[in-house]
Amino acid sequence: MKYRLKLYLDTSVISALFDERNPERKTLTELFFSEIGNYDVYISSITIAEVNNTPDEELRKKMEKKLAPFSVLTISEEVEDLTKKILEMKAIQESYSEDAYDYCSCYY
Repeated sequence: MKYRLKLYLDTSVISALFDERNPERKTLTELFFSEIGNYDVYISSITIAEVNNTPDEELRKKMEKKLAPFSVLTISEEVEDLTKKILEMKAIQESYSEDAYDYCSCYY
């Protein structure tokens, strides 16, 4: 049995697919997505919430469509505990708490 790498994608990766301001970023992300079927891909409920908060309805729908096939990681008690510790230690600033949750979601 062939082992497939697991990838976690946060909102910035999804949004890069539609970044008209940065054509190089968009092109590189499109190339990455052309190979996405080779991986087990995960997102978190935080990623879904951030996409749902996208004010541009057309963009939001495009990003939601891209998210649809991916497995969603839940925020467990272990994720909550580790996130709190990371924020307490100021390894990630409180204003970026969503990033801390995303980071910790990858480990549980």
